[in-house]
Parts: sequence; C-alpha cells; structure tokens
Amino acid sequence: MEKQTKKTKSNLPNWIIKEKNRQRVKETVLGKEIIEKHGFVYLKFEDKLKLYRYNHQLGYWEIINPLEIGSVVTDELEAYDMYSMGNKKKTYDYIRTILKTINKKEIVYQLSEERTRLNNFNNCVYDVLSGKRYKHKRSYYFLSTHGYNLPEVKGNTQQTNKWFNESFGINAQFMKEYIGYCFHKSYEPFQEFVILLGTGGNGKSTFSNYLTKLIGSDEVSNVDLNRLTDNNDRFSKSRLIGKSINIGGEVSAKFLKDTSLIKALTGDDKANVESKGQDGIDVKLYAKLLFACNELPPFRDTKKGFKRRICIVKMNTIEDFKTKYSMKTIESEIGSFALECMEAYRQAYHRNKLSVTEDMKKERNTWLTENNKVQQFVNEYCISDDPKSKESLADLFKKFREFCFANNYEPGKPIHLRKELTNLGFETTTHARGPEGKDARGFIGIRLKTESKTPKETGLM
Repeated sequence: MEKQTKKTKSNLPNWIIKEKNRQRVKETVLGKEIIEKHGFVYLKFEDKLKLYRYNHQLGYWEIINPLEIGSVVTDELEAYDMYSMGNKKKTYDYIRTILKTINKKEIVYQLSEERTRLNNFNNCVYDVLSGKRYKHKRSYYFLSTHGYNLPEVKGNTQQTNKWFNESFGINAQFMKEYIGYCFHKSYEPFQEFVILLGTGGNGKSTFSNYLTKLIGSDEVSNVDLNRLTDNNDRFSKSRLIGKSINIGGEVSAKFLKDTSLIKALTGDDKANVESKGQDGIDVKLYAKLLFACNELPPFRDTKKGFKRRICIVKMNTIEDFKTKYSMKTIESEIGSFALECMEAYRQAYHRNKLSVTEDMKKERNTWLTENNKVQQFVNEYCISDDPKSKESLADLFKKFREFCFANNYEPGKPIHLRKELTNLGFETTTHARGPEGKDARGFIGIRLKTESKTPKETGLM
C-alpha cells in the first residue's frame, strides 16, 4: 500500500510518456511545469543576475541556490518512481537553459509611481498613499517583506505610544510621520533627514533596533553619516540600493567633508553608485536617512538646500526603562503601530507638510548658528579656494573679532577659532606670514580678502 497514489494509470502527469511496455520522462514538459509551479526566474538587480523563487505565502521573490532546482526535480521524479540520474540531468539542464534565456527579468532601479507606494506585508500589499490593500502577486516583484501581518484596523498601541511620547516629547508625532514616510519609496514631496540627538545610553540603540524590526531588516541599511559624506568612501552608498531607510550609527564629531551626496539622496536626484569590481551606475536611492549622535558635527555647506533638509530630534533619557516598558509588548504592537505611522504620513503627504515643531526648528538653528559663525566669517572675509594660500592665526582672529562684534556674536579666544577652522578642514602651519613678515602659526588654504585688510596688513604702508 506504500505510496499507492504514486503511479496509478489514472493520475500520471502529462510529462510521463507511455511507449510500448515502458514509460519515459519528457523533460521539456516536466521542466516547464516545475518552472511554473515553483516560480523560478533569474532576476537582474544591482547589475547581478541571481536565481529567485516566488514565495506564494509571503508574496515576494527570494534568492535561492541553483542546486535547489535539482532537489525539486528529484522530488518530482521520485513521486512517480521515474527517478534516474539521466532523467534528473536532462530535466535540470533544460530548466537552467530556459531560465537563462527566457525567464529572465531586469528589476529596474527607477520604480513606477504605483510601485513606490506599495508595501509587502505577510498578509497583503498595502498602498501607503491611499490606504488600499491588495492580494500578493508575482508581477509586483517584491524582493522582501516587512516581516509581519498588517491588521485590517489599528489595534492597541498604548505601550508603544507611551514610549514614543516619553522618548520624543512634542516631536513624537513627527517621528511617527517620518516612520510612515519610510514606506513611501520616494523623496517626493519631502526632502528631510533626521538626526537623533541625545546623550550616550539614552535609548537611541533600542529605538534603532525597534525601527529595524518595524521596517524589516532586509529593507534597512546601516551606513553612518561620516562615511556618506566622505568622497574617498566610494562603495558605501551602494548599500542603500533598494532600501527603505538607512539607520546610521553614532555620528562622530568629525567634520562632514561633502554634504552634496546627502542633498542628492534626499532630493530625489540620481547618484552615481559603485560596487567593488563593477562600473558605477546612476540610480535614485530612496532610503530615508536617520542618524544618531551625542554631539552634532561641523560642516562647511552653507547653502539653503542642505540646511532646510535637517531635522534634529532630541531623544530623552528614560530612567528605569526596563521596569516601565516591555519590549515584548511593544513588539507585539508593531503591526498596528506601523499602520498608525502610515496613516499619519498619509495625512502629512496630503497636506504637504510634516509636523516639524518649533523645538526642532530651534535645535536646527542653534546648530547652524554655532557651526556657521566661523563659516560665515570665512565666506564673507576670506578666500578659501586657493590651496597654496596662508594666513596667520593672529590676523584671522583680529578680523574675526571685528566680524563678531559687528554681528553681536561672542568671539571667544584664538584657540576656539583655531579649533573651528581645523574642524572646517583647514590645515595648520607654522609658516604663515606674521607680524613684521616673520613666520607664525596659521592656516593653509585660506587668506583674508584684500578689501578686508587695512593698508598696513597688506604691506602697502
């Protein structure tokens, strides 16, 4: 009675051909049936061709090892007592040939407008801008899932909201909108990025880990801000391809060398992305940017295009967190809270405005003022595009004092100016022209504009 259904005349599949007193396998028919049944296809993504299989239950294409095809072929043949090395090899070779010549699709980097709105959950596909739900289907070509069911209606999120309100205070609503924004694979209509500001050990790591689970680990990259603004780091931004959010670790207080990539990433512009051993490609990266830091870093970019993108959110320290909150309970609310965040974002999208608070504006302006006092001086009083120029610290500080008094700034001491100019990337030297033409401490790559000097300072008297 063992495996009685294996091989009865009435239920033989059409890939078994009866010839005289024996049966043989028609590998072309079996191969096509396996491809259709298991959804095998080669997809080209990030300029790499890989074999995928459609996961019917979760609605996305998952990478598989080509050897798995052989296991599937073996199972099909053994189910009808038709297994032999010859039958397996012929069928396997046929499937690989068909997949590489016909069943091949390139996943384009530029998503359609509809596709930017859609998100794949375990139980449905959700449109973040309309709130509509759809059934899974292969043609969406999702390569991941957010990893949990999305409830039909929002359930209990009491513990999560309490945690958010205590952590972010009046900025909690903005944070929920920004999380919802991560489910929209576009930087339209907003261009903001977030810096979480707080002392060490105040829960930024706990929040980052939670956010990774909410968005889905396959949709999260982890490149820090310093690397993204370093032109010498050619490959970091390739890790953002196809990601919904980049959660950067602790930002160091080092000078941010080049913020142009931040503007490109948040401006819906194309960025040239390189991977090791491959040519660069121009691609739109839609990953939202969130970084954590204890101290805000200095930067040289003073253009409005960068300034207006900055959203600084203070994160409060919660005393006795483990006695107040259960992460198990918070994570059990993750589906309902994701729905709440997407609804909050949808409202912000339709009113064309995120809930940026006065507190956030104040934090941003404070950073810009502290960072740009020296930068403003450099822009107005100095020339900084000649790498061979030099200026003494004494002359720079003398003019800086005049600038500060004229603008009601506190000039501080020469050592403070020296530190800020160093942070802005200027190199120190002991061979700048000092009083009476002697060598003095100063900086390379900067000099006072002639019109800002007195005749005595220029050497004309």
